[in-house]
Amino acid sequence: MMRRNGYFSGLLKPVPQEAFSAWLERGLHGKQPLLFLQAKECLKHHGVEDADAPLSPPVVEAVSKALGLPKEYLKRTFSLPGDWLKASPKKRFRYCELCLLLDFLRISAHRDRLFR
Repeated sequence: MMRRNGYFSGLLKPVPQEAFSAWLERGLHGKQPLLFLQAKECLKHHGVEDADAPLSPPVVEAVSKALGLPKEYLKRTFSLPGDWLKASPKKRFRYCELCLLLDFLRISAHRDRLFR
């Protein structure tokens, strides 16, 4: 589902199905990196090593304040899909939607050739 820019009031707009950790990393290289840095510091302060794991209400509250967003927007936009690919948190920023799609297409094409 696409999000309107108005929801994120000048922040980097999340892409559909983007992981929270990926959005934070992209934000560090955007026009307002300080807000994203503050959000990452909130996670660190609360001992969160994996931003894509379920976050406790106090963490969601702190991160939403750091970003200047209502916590409902964060919860709705970055809810965890049940079957999403999980890499180790330190390497998760290396995955992009296009890369995953291309890998899937290559694997599917290879599998189809094997079973013909």
